Amino acid sequence: ELGGALRDLAAQLRSKGIVILLSDLFDGEEAFSKGIERLRFQGTEVIVFHVLAPEEITFPLQGPTHFHDVEGGPDLLSNPEDIRAGYLAEFNAFQARIRLACERANIHYVLANTGVPVGETLNAYLAFRRKTTAR
Repeated sequence: ELGGALRDLAAQLRSKGIVILLSDLFDGEEAFSKGIERLRFQGTEVIVFHVLAPEEITFPLQGPTHFHDVEGGPDLLSNPEDIRAGYLAEFNAFQARIRLACERANIHYVLANTGVPVGETLNAYLAFRRKTTAR
């Protein structure tokens, strides 16, 4: 319940600061958008690190695969080649909506691919931040 957590956080913050959100963001998109907008409206700087595994980004699986939903949904046995195009289209649309929500709220969005060393991801973000705030 990311949206609820953001709403609760916004209600608890008493002064301006920075909130760094690390999440796969696989939750209610509308509640996420409202939560980050509320934080920004209050004057809080928000940075979103969208944490995803390389397999979620590229869906490289092959052959019959058993998919287990760790969040309680039904398990699925499928051939990844049959669903890859649809999965990638849905995933890319989801990521675009998340990016757009961040852009609208003037929030930095960072794709944090778990296949990339965390130091590289942070260094790239800090270099970007240095360029954009050195004006």
